[in-house]
Amino acid sequence: MTYKAVAIYRNNEGRRIDEEIWLNERIKKKKQKLKEIKVTTQKDLPWSTGIIQQKRLEKVLDSKEVPHEQFMRFDGNKSIDEELRNKVHWDDPLFLINSKSVNLNSDKKVILPSNTIKRLKCRFLSPQNRFGIEAGYRWDGVVRGNGYEEKLLLKLNNKENRFSVLGDFE
Repeated sequence: MTYKAVAIYRNNEGRRIDEEIWLNERIKKKKQKLKEIKVTTQKDLPWSTGIIQQKRLEKVLDSKEVPHEQFMRFDGNKSIDEELRNKVHWDDPLFLINSKSVNLNSDKKVILPSNTIKRLKCRFLSPQNRFGIEAGYRWDGVVRGNGYEEKLLLKLNNKENRFSVLGDFE
C-alpha cells in the first residue's frame, strides 16, 4: 500500500497555511527581489562603468578642447583659473585653519607632505616590551623571542608591588 503524502505549508511563525496562500507569498517575495535588483542596477554607480574608462573619456574630452585654446596662456583664462583654484596645497594657511570644514572627498585635489600622514596603530592590546613600542606600523605585535622579556617584566612588577605593599604597612 502506498500513501499519497500531502505537503504541509507553514508561514514564518510556523502555523499551517493553505497551499495557495503559500504560493502567493512566494510570488510576492520574488517580485520584491526583482524590483530591488532593478533599482540597484538602475542606479548610476561610479564603479559600474569603470574608473579607467572614465579617465580615458576625460582625457579625450580635454584633448578635444586643446585645439580651441590659444597657444599662449594668459592670466585671464577662466579654465586655467578654475583648475588652479581647485587645487588645495598643504601649506595654504586657510586650509590648515579650516581643515575640518574642507571635504577631502570633493573633486578638489589635496597635496599633503609625507610627514603629515597618520601612521596606523593597532587597536588591540599589544604585549609589553622594554622599549615601550606599541604594535602598529613599526612592529606587528608578535613576540619572536624566547620569553626573556616577559620574565624580566614580571620580576620588575613583582618587586614594585612588594615595595608598594611594604610602604603601605609602614
